[in-house]
Order: sequence, then C-alpha cells, then structure tokens
Amino acid sequence: MLDYLTKRLIIDAKRNGESTRSISKRMGVNRETVSKYWSRTQKELHDLERMGVDERMIQEKLYATPRYKSRCGHRRKVTPELENRLLELINRENRKSSNLKDDT
Repeated sequence: MLDYLTKRLIIDAKRNGESTRSISKRMGVNRETVSKYWSRTQKELHDLERMGVDERMIQEKLYATPRYKSRCGHRRKVTPELENRLLELINRENRKSSNLKDDT
C-alpha cells in the first residue's frame, strides 16, 4: 500500500489529465497501482455525489489519510502473569549466556 502523499500525488496528476503511464514512470509506481487508486477515487467520488454530499466533504474524502484495518480484532494487554513469564524467560536466557561465558 502506498503512503498518503503518493496517493494524493497520483490523484492530483490524474485530475490534471496526466496519463497513467507517465505517472507510473515519474513516480516509480506500477501502472496497475495508479489505475487502482484512480478507479477507487472515481468510485468514491461518484458515490458521494450521488448521495448529495457537498464539495467540501468530497475534498475531505478524496484527500483523507488512509485508515488501516487491524489484523486482530482486539488489542493485547500485558498482564502481570505475562510480565512474570517474560521476566522468567529473560532471566533464563541471561543465565544461559553467563554459563557460556564461564565455560570459555
């Protein structure tokens, strides 16, 4: 996925009539990626216009910072049990490494 600035530059270039191929070459992005972003933008704009949204809202949507879906549905918390287990493992590894140093 492209960063926000690259996406915005692609959309601006396409809105100014630049070809997909020239944008692709200039920005070092695959032509299919440029087409994908432009197609999505066109669809979103069409949907917003059909819903009767004003021009300002369309501009905000067009240049909105991307939001990413979380891979897991919830955040994990560090519980005291987990913290104790981690400390136990760290201590075990430290003992192993100190034993190796003593053997040499």
